[in-house]
Amino acid sequence: MASDLLSQVGLTMTDVEERGSLEADLQAVLLAIRRVLRHPKVRRILTDLHAEIERTPALETAIRPFQRARRERIDGLIDRAIKRRELSPLVDREMAADLIAAPLYWRLAVVGGRSDRDYIKRLARVIGAALRAGEL
Repeated sequence: MASDLLSQVGLTMTDVEERGSLEADLQAVLLAIRRVLRHPKVRRILTDLHAEIERTPALETAIRPFQRARRERIDGLIDRAIKRRELSPLVDREMAADLIAAPLYWRLAVVGGRSDRDYIKRLARVIGAALRAGEL
């Protein structure tokens, strides 16, 4: 059931095309993630799924491919930023993938906060700055 739900709303909603800059790409991916996190079915079960995933191997098998697919999309965003020379090729991709998704997930799924377009724009700017600052 979880895999079916995620295949219906998760992957198609997180596809984003190049927008021309790191911040614009970040805004697009954050808006796509926000759409997923605001989906009524996802809102009802997502935190429970993450809590249960460690205890239920079948659930982990169903969920992890979607998490990997999201991280691959973020890798594409990073590749574009490197190609445009906005990020160093030494950027920590794992940390970047965590940093891009985690603040919005925390705000929407855990604390029940709001995320209007202005918030998304500011968050993209902060994440872009953090990715540039974290280069080795």
